[in-house]
Amino acid sequence: MQQQTGNGQINAPRGIERRRTERFNFIGGEVYLFAKWRDLNESQPNERHLLRLRDLSVSGISGLTDAPVAVGDTLFVQLDETLIPAAQVVWFRRVLVGFSFVEWLPQSRLSILRERHEAGHLWSPAMRLRSDLPNWWTDVGEHERGRQGIISRN
Repeated sequence: MQQQTGNGQINAPRGIERRRTERFNFIGGEVYLFAKWRDLNESQPNERHLLRLRDLSVSGISGLTDAPVAVGDTLFVQLDETLIPAAQVVWFRRVLVGFSFVEWLPQSRLSILRERHEAGHLWSPAMRLRSDLPNWWTDVGEHERGRQGIISRN
């Protein structure tokens, strides 16, 4: 039986498996969390939070975050540029949080993410932003300025 503590944490009995789908280790992966859908296009660094992944499945995700969350909150998880599912907080313990996706991920998309992660690719926007890639890859404005420079020279 689950019990909710005064601070909103869920204390589930240990040893009881509540997961409905197979989960995969995604340690080392990072994704962004957004509280509102509008934040995706207009986000400032203080409007998004980082989730350092622990594991991922078609039905949910867990990891470490500094995002202020409570059980029942719905956030958007940016797994890649075109895969941004809504997820509901189902439990948290200090900075470790577990989400259940509102709509499950397609198995094919999870397989692609797993392949990229296992190959060591920088598969999420959060990981690319913190990478050593040149600015033209991670900074859309820088890319556009470079493109305009080439156009104006011709």
